[in-house]
Amino acid sequence: MMALLDQLDLRQFYLIAGSVLLLTITALVMFAGKPLYAQYDGVDTELEGLRSLANAPMDLGIQPLEEEVAKLQATLQGDLQNLPIKQLESHIISALQSASWQYDVNLITIEPKTEELELPYQELTFRLQLEGGYFSLDDWMRSVSEQLGYVVFKEYSLKVKEAGLEPVMSARVLLSAYRMEGA
Repeated sequence: MMALLDQLDLRQFYLIAGSVLLLTITALVMFAGKPLYAQYDGVDTELEGLRSLANAPMDLGIQPLEEEVAKLQATLQGDLQNLPIKQLESHIISALQSASWQYDVNLITIEPKTEELELPYQELTFRLQLEGGYFSLDDWMRSVSEQLGYVVFKEYSLKVKEAGLEPVMSARVLLSAYRMEGA
């Protein structure tokens, strides 16, 4: 190796040394500098976002949160919020019937009753008798919960009415719907 270096003239030696130095610098930039630059670029983007938030009016940051709160409140109270008690009962009964038609469940009886409670909410209780397939009844329960907002199935009993490959089930349900008093 030394003999090979002795045969090179000074100009060729400088050219080889410069090439090795250039390759070393390129390798350092690619493996050390590039990740550092990418990290710096990400920090710069985050800083720009924070600056834009700092200069934005406060209402713009709060408005989406207020809309989300209103949406959650509507989900919790459903469509029951502003209806008088008689219309509220009618609304709930129509939702029960609509879910029955949608999931092929026979709604045999509905007995509404209002219970007087000394709590900050109203409770409307309905005693129901239903008939249908097991999965149809399960889908009916989910649909009623989604349509009415906050409901509780206090009692739920099933028994087979007609046996077979897909048995017809008879269900007795005690369902309570709630809304805040004075809503």
